[in-house]
Amino acid sequence: MVAFVIARYRLSRPLAGAAPENSRVRPPRIRPRRLLRAAAPPLLAAACGAPAPAPRDASEPGLVPEGGGVPAFRLDATEVTHADFASFVERTGHRTDAEEFGWSLVFHPPGAEPEGAERVPGAPWWVRVEGADWRAPRGPSGDPPSPAHPVTQVSWNDAAAYCGAAGGRLPTAEEWERAARGGREGAARFVWGDRDPFSGGPAPANLWDGRFPHPPPGGAAARPGDGYAGIAPVGEFPPNAYGLHDLAGNVWEWIGGGSPGHRGLRGGSFLCAENSCRGYRLDWTNRASADSAWDHAGFRCRFAP
Repeated sequence: MVAFVIARYRLSRPLAGAAPENSRVRPPRIRPRRLLRAAAPPLLAAACGAPAPAPRDASEPGLVPEGGGVPAFRLDATEVTHADFASFVERTGHRTDAEEFGWSLVFHPPGAEPEGAERVPGAPWWVRVEGADWRAPRGPSGDPPSPAHPVTQVSWNDAAAYCGAAGGRLPTAEEWERAARGGREGAARFVWGDRDPFSGGPAPANLWDGRFPHPPPGGAAARPGDGYAGIAPVGEFPPNAYGLHDLAGNVWEWIGGGSPGHRGLRGGSFLCAENSCRGYRLDWTNRASADSAWDHAGFRCRFAP
């Protein structure tokens, strides 16, 4: 199982991949939550007020049958949406880690970052943005998210609080992979089978168009040609055999287990490209601190069958 680690205070490689694989350049270790000596408050409680059921909407759980030593369970058919999370916040008064910190990291292609932006050394496409949180994933001056977009700028703590209030929890690594395989056993490399997503043909997932971190010249579509320059609404790509959408690409998904400094994420995001990041492969796992958040990471919940 391939994995790389992102810690709150020290980062060995950013979620999108710090450098193209063919560059053989290992990025420096950095401190995203103390970027440019930013103050980092202590960890905060995951939820405010008593838990309340979150509404189940477009992400109605699909049944994942028993197999491979994993008991049967249900998993949200899509990532939790911005609308779902807004209802949860209204019911519980939950404040996210990004809100408590007062800033978060936002992706900007090199040269497109705001003037005077504080950039992450070794990964200059990650920019500190004041006021970036789940309500404004790209910051107060960015485009507002669609209600149908997966919620982002949510930490593992936030995701666990939401799932608990909904009567579920985050899936374990084993549960997530069984769900993602959709009944495919053996050595399948991807959620959809063995076809490389950059080999041409219909786009199987929302991945990076062009060579990361640069968009295609002139904004023209490039492989895999999925039709989205950034995040896509949930459910835009075909489901697997269990009726589950978007288990590769679009946004990374928090999973259960690990420790506060090493929580897991699976599935990759729209920033995964042919030349950088293999998060859309079934054998890739990301790890990050429980209070980390970005504009390309979300989650879905696991429930009893």
